[in-house]
Order: sequence, then structure tokens, then C-alpha cells
Amino acid sequence: MKKSKKLLCLLLTFLLVLTSISFSPAKVKAESDDYTDDYVFGEKDFFSASDTPNDKDMTFTATEDGLYSVRIKTIEGFNNLSVAKDADGNEIKPYARDYRIGDRTRIDYYQLKKGQVFTVRFTLHANSSVLIIADIVREIKKDDEFNFTGEYDVSYYYDPTKDYHQYKLGCLMDTDDNGNNVLNARVRYFQNENNDELDYLNVPDVYMNSVLSSMRPNSSTPYIINFYSHGTSYSSKDASTAQSKIKFVRMEGNTGIDLNEPDEPFNLIENQNGEMITNEFGHSYFKYNYSYLSFIKSYTIHYYDGDMEFPANSHPTTEKDPYSPYTGYYLTSVDTQGTNHWTVGSDNTFLIRAGSYEKEIPVTIKTYDQLDRFMFFGDTTLKLKPNAPLRRSLSFTPPEDGPYTLFVTVDSHSDSCNDTIAFNTTDHSLNRDFPDQTTKLANGKTLYEYRNLNLEKGTKYTFDCYLIHSDSEASDETVNMTFNFKNPAIISSFSLNQTGLDPVLVDGIDNISGSYKYSLPDYINSVDVTYADGTVVKYTYDEASDSYTTDAPDKYTVYPLTIENPDNWSSGYNYVYFNIDGRSKALTLSVYDKERFKYNLNSIGLDQTDTVRFYRDDAKSYYKFYKFVPETNGTYNLKMNVTPHDDNCRISTYYNVYHNGELVSTNYNVENITPCIFKAGEEYIIKFFGIHKNCDNTDLNYMSPQIKVLKVTDEPETSEVESTTKSADTETTTKVSDVETTTKTSNIETTTKVSDVETTSSDIPSVTDIEQPTTKFDSNVNPGNSGNNGFSSKETTKTNESPKQTVASSNNSSNEVVKPKATKISRIKTAKKSITITWNKVKNVKGYEIQVATNKKFKKNTKKVLLKNKNISQTTIKKLKSKKKYFIRIRTYNYINGKISYSKWINVKSAKTK
Repeated sequence: MKKSKKLLCLLLTFLLVLTSISFSPAKVKAESDDYTDDYVFGEKDFFSASDTPNDKDMTFTATEDGLYSVRIKTIEGFNNLSVAKDADGNEIKPYARDYRIGDRTRIDYYQLKKGQVFTVRFTLHANSSVLIIADIVREIKKDDEFNFTGEYDVSYYYDPTKDYHQYKLGCLMDTDDNGNNVLNARVRYFQNENNDELDYLNVPDVYMNSVLSSMRPNSSTPYIINFYSHGTSYSSKDASTAQSKIKFVRMEGNTGIDLNEPDEPFNLIENQNGEMITNEFGHSYFKYNYSYLSFIKSYTIHYYDGDMEFPANSHPTTEKDPYSPYTGYYLTSVDTQGTNHWTVGSDNTFLIRAGSYEKEIPVTIKTYDQLDRFMFFGDTTLKLKPNAPLRRSLSFTPPEDGPYTLFVTVDSHSDSCNDTIAFNTTDHSLNRDFPDQTTKLANGKTLYEYRNLNLEKGTKYTFDCYLIHSDSEASDETVNMTFNFKNPAIISSFSLNQTGLDPVLVDGIDNISGSYKYSLPDYINSVDVTYADGTVVKYTYDEASDSYTTDAPDKYTVYPLTIENPDNWSSGYNYVYFNIDGRSKALTLSVYDKERFKYNLNSIGLDQTDTVRFYRDDAKSYYKFYKFVPETNGTYNLKMNVTPHDDNCRISTYYNVYHNGELVSTNYNVENITPCIFKAGEEYIIKFFGIHKNCDNTDLNYMSPQIKVLKVTDEPETSEVESTTKSADTETTTKVSDVETTTKTSNIETTTKVSDVETTSSDIPSVTDIEQPTTKFDSNVNPGNSGNNGFSSKETTKTNESPKQTVASSNNSSNEVVKPKATKISRIKTAKKSITITWNKVKNVKGYEIQVATNKKFKKNTKKVLLKNKNISQTTIKKLKSKKKYFIRIRTYNYINGKISYSKWINVKSAKTK
């Protein structure tokens, strides 16, 4: 016995030292043979020894019959076990002994009679110190409450013969500003007389709020309950100020507990996530690491008055309702692999305990070939229920060496959501707990990227995935989480290959209903992306998709080339960003406000010649703005006459013609504007650009072409004009009275029909009495749109532009525009950062226009929505500011005699976003 005591003392030498403050039920003076200080029950006393050991005696007199405790807490060094003697020197055997390893505190319990004198003797080793607290152990009963400030350490006894129920000590934990518990509060309890130090380790030690499950209600032997606390190292709050209200709560009766498994059971993988163990008999086996939370979703307790379900991860230290008679049963696992070695195909189990209940949980172990697989450049989709963890193992065998990226895409969801995606592989260097990059996609989905996974060709990798889709506002609808393995080539740089045309836009001409209209291929021929392996991938403009595309191998197109247009335009410089994998290049667009444009606007008349100047600079274009007002209706064109310097000289030209803010003609790399039908007295704006390249004459700095407006034919005022515009290699048909012209641009083929005469040419359409210049044109400037659009009474071109309002002259009743019938807003529904608007449908209109603004005059933060579907009666406007008041109005529009006509704005409404 003495040898076992010495071994225990040596073992306890290395344990944590913490100070405690006790509850004081009584104060009675005590005497000591060695000291003259008074010792009082419930108060702590400090003793220390210097360089030599000291024996310490403390003498107490019992003030009443009952159970007493003496707690000796080691602060530094060592002390030998205490011995208690009566007044005659006879040893008094303790009723029970306990030892708290966590804070190196020994507690001796004695049954004493009133007036009985007892002396406690213990030995302090050199340079050691202890705290001593003597106290009366009183009975604890149902609903007893205790209030403490700071740390506490008290003992009570419970008589099970008086109450046939189970109990717990409930306490709402005090927390700091970060939500961390200030105190670590625990409970120890036992029933049988315990005087063997080796049995101390078997005394139950549970967190506060846990049911004291092993207390037997039908037993006649009292239980000793010791509850205590000490400050935690991770809390920022001073433990001495922590408030604790503890209540002895009687639990409601129940008939048992059921464990609820996840929708998809978790499986372990053969010989993965564990280690080889050799037991004392020399037998080796693979011990698996696991968490019981992977096998249990929740548990249900069947109380007499109804069932209650709790999450599997419920824990006493975070209990929000500690004084409830229904909370207190928490799950703990007991591993059985030491006696029940787990193997594939065997009946593998571990134990789960909740209070006094115990159940076996089956475990399935799979081989690698039985797992679901990640796809290489293919999708593997898992379905997640909101707020329900999913644990799944998947396999992947790389087809080649190199860094890989795992892309995880999650369905669109609200701002209240967040995702937890964690996974391990069999190679611990590849652990990933957080994504390297998170992107909110345009379709509302979220993309997570786990990059630089260095995987070896042919190696069998297992990914242990732990997935949660958290949503405080979730329904029961499942969410798709899609995985895709790719091996993207590493990008080193990229560049924009510009056409040379200056990106110059004009307020009032290039902007339609507040948005600017322009074509990127006018300015960017292609985009070159250079990769670390030396490969250069060229992206060229694709008219069908209105984007820059490439047919390069998959590994070079993992990260798409995206284009980001300006959100808010302003006069001066604006930027269009080309982005790929975190890199960005900008195209600068200059915007002229009306004043600057007016200053740079040049008037040009019929047959009037104007000189332009092309500088010898391959990187820049020359541009000039003209205003032309014809005196009579007719067909006109703009002619440029220039002589190249040499055979290598290249001239690229670009013309845009506008009327009332609408683009009516676009021409590229031709000497003349394709003939346009102009109306007398109307103002036409011509934007002219030119580039001078590859001049071998180094003495020349510029050249000076001549520009002239010419009239081709006269047309009556009643001319019927119908135009259809298509971009690049498509046909344009213009009908002017009995004249029909079919033009095909690119390698231009023109068919002209006048009455019954038809001619065909393979060059630019010839114009009578117009001298053809000897200009060479650069084919490197690729058209975005081409055609022949004159001023027309019927326009069949489809665009995304908002229609411009045209007001008919009141002096001509035949041209008067009749306003369409108005509509009214019938309902407004708000959500977070969005507003849904419902209105009354109106017949005989083309569509609706809605405006949303932050002030009633619609001057601030105005959003415009043009709806071209006359059959809809509801729309949602998104990307608004939250908790902001918005004003909403609506009007209809129609086309009458080829002109746009709007109804009045009706019933301005207001609403506040959530």
C-alpha cells in the first residue's frame, strides 16, 4: 500500500496547479499545536515549507454531528497523505477519500460527533506549499440553489432513500465578450466508502449540467457530491468576477433513448485514417480514428410526457437551458477496438452512452474500389440538406502527374447561408480545411477552389469529406454540391491585342437610355494568354456568343476569360477589364460629355471637303466628329480620298452615322460610307476614325486624306425605307421606293436592282460620278457590325437598346403620335436587396419601362428596367441596397409609325428593402 501511495504521488507531480475559492457555510475556530493562527471552517489557509520539510498539524473541533471534509490542494512541490487522530492520539479512519488529478487536490471525508476533536497531520516537502480548507458536508435537496462569485469548491451529500429520481447540477455558464466560458465547472460524485488511492481514478468526473446518472435512487447509502470550478486559460475575463447560479434539478422520468443516424451513413476506408497498434500480447491490428458525430445525427429521449430530440453534438458546456428537467443527457463514445478489432466485412461496433443508457453503433469498412469517385473534368454531385452535416469518402486516381484543383460549386442560396467544406487525403500534406479561393458566380452559385494538390499519376487517393450547408432561413429543400477535378495549366501572363482604334464614346450619342453602346472587337482583335509551359493561347472574338473564345485543350481553359464592363459611367476615362485567374488588363474608354463633344464637333456641308490628319503611329487612331444637315431628302455617302505612301502603307477606316441618338450606319475598311438615306433638315452625326500603318517612308510623320459628303440620288419625302442590319458576313436589304440593294460585307459582294436592271460586282458598290481612290485597306481591323442603315420608317433590327422617345410635330396631324394606355402598380413585395413589382397588364402595347430610385424625383441612384414582353405583369429588381427606401414608377410604350411613344408615369409607389 505504501509503495502504491508513493507511485501515485510521483504521478501527480506533473499535473496543473490552480487556485480555488470555496463556499463558507460555517465559521468555527480551530486550534493547532504548531501555529497560533485561528482556523475557521470554510476558509482557506496557506502553508509553505522553505528549504527543509515540515510536518503540519491542524486541530479542529466538530460543531455538530455529521460529515466533514478536509481539502488539501498542492500549489507547489509535494505533500504526503494526511493522517487524522483524535485527542488521545488514536488514528481516525476517513469515511472516504477522493483525489482530483486536474488540480492536485486531495479531499478526506470524516464522520464526527459534536465536540469531537481531531487533528490532521501532513508533511510538506522542501519548497512546497498547499491550501487547506475544512468544511461541513451538508445534505443537498431538490431545487437547492447556490450562488458563487469567482471559483468555487464545495461538497454535499445526497440521500437517495428520500427521492426516487435522477438529478443534475444545472448552471448557466458565465462567458466573456467572445462567448468563451470563464470557468471550467465539473462535478465528482461517488457512493461507496473509497479509501484506496488507486480507486480515485474511477470516481465519476463530469461537466456541470450533466445528469448524475450512476446515482441509484433505490440505494440506502448516501452519495457524496463535490462540485468545483477553476478559470479557463482561453477566456479574456477575470475568473474572480465570474457569476455562477447553480441549481439541483430533478430530472423528468423517461423510458429510454433512441439514436438517429444520418440520411447517408458514414463508412471508414480499409487501413486509412488510423495507425497500426501492437498490444501487450504482441498482436498487431489497425486502429481507426473516427468521430461518433459521423455516425449519429441526433438522439431522441422518450420522456413520460413526450419525446424530445437533441443534436448529436449537444454539450453541457454550451447548454442554453441548464435548469430544464429535460436537458442533461449528452452523448459520449466508448471505443472497443482494443478487444474488437475492426476489419472489412466484420461486425464492427463502438459504444455510445447517454447518462446510464448504452447502445452499440455498427461501423462499415469499405475497400478503395467500393467508393464513389471524383471525376476528371466531370461532375460528381452530392445532395445536402440545410444544416445537416454530410460525411462522405470519395476516391480519385490522377491520370497524370501535376498540380490539381478541386472545384466545388454550391447551388444559389441566400445571404444567410455559408458552407463548410473540409477534406483530408491519405497524404497528410494535402489537408485542406479552407478553400484557396471563393467566387460568387453570375448565376448565383458559389464556387470554391482547392488549388495546388500535388497528386501523382496512378496513385489511389481517398478524400474524406465533411460538408455542411448552413442556412438560418432554410427550408427542407436539398442543395446540390458539385465536385470537379481539373489540372489547370499555370498562367504566367496575358495581353490585349488592340486594333488601334481609339475607344472614344460620346454622351448623348453612344449612350442609349443611360447605357453606353459599343463593340469590343472594334478595339480588341484578340487576347493572348501565355502559360508557364510556354504555350500561348489566343482568344478571338466570337460573334455568336458575343465573347472571346478559343478551342485550346481543356487544361488551358479551366479559368475562363471574363469581361467586366463599367458599373457607373462618367465623363473622362472609363475601363473595361479583361480578367483571367485573378489577373486583369484594362481597355480605357474615353467618354466626351456634351460640352466637350460640342467643342470638338465640326460642321460639314454637301460637297464640302475637309482635311483630316493621320499620324504615323501604329498604336493610335485619328478621329474626328462631323455634323451634317442635308437640305433635301436623298441618298448620301462620305468619300475619303488618299494616296498611300508606298506599297506597304495601310489605311484602316471606321465610320458611324447617328440620327437622334440612334446608330443608323456602321462601316469598316471602305473608302466610302455605304450610301445612307438622309432626311432633309435632320441632324446627322458622323464619327470618323482612321489608322495609318506600315509606312516605309521614315521622313513622313503624317498624311492628310480629304473627306467629302456627296449626294448619290434624290428621293421624294414620302420614300418608304426599310432596312435590316446584320453583323459581319450577313446580308443587308434596303428598300427605297423601287430601288432594292443587297449588300454583303467582308469580301464584299453587291447586287443592285434598279427597275428591271440587275448588276453584280465583287468590290465596293460603285457610285455614279465618284472617283475611286487608290487607298489600300487593312484587313486586321475586324468588324463587329456592318451594313446599310438609313433613316427608316420601319426598323427590323433587334438590339438591346432602350427605345428613344420621339415626339411628333403638332403642326402635322398625319405624323401625330398617340400615347399608349397607362398601367398601374398593383402590388410591391420587398426582400433583402430586391423588390418584386406586380402591375396591371395592358393590351396593344409593346412593353413596359420601370424606374426605381432613392428619391421621389428619380434623380438619385436610378435603375431603369425595359421589358419587351407585353405579356408579363411581374418582375424583380435585384442588387439594391438593404434597408433602403426606394420609389417605383411604371409606364407602357408602343411603336407608332416607326416611332416610340410612351404613356405617362403612373402612381409613384415607395417601399423599403429588407
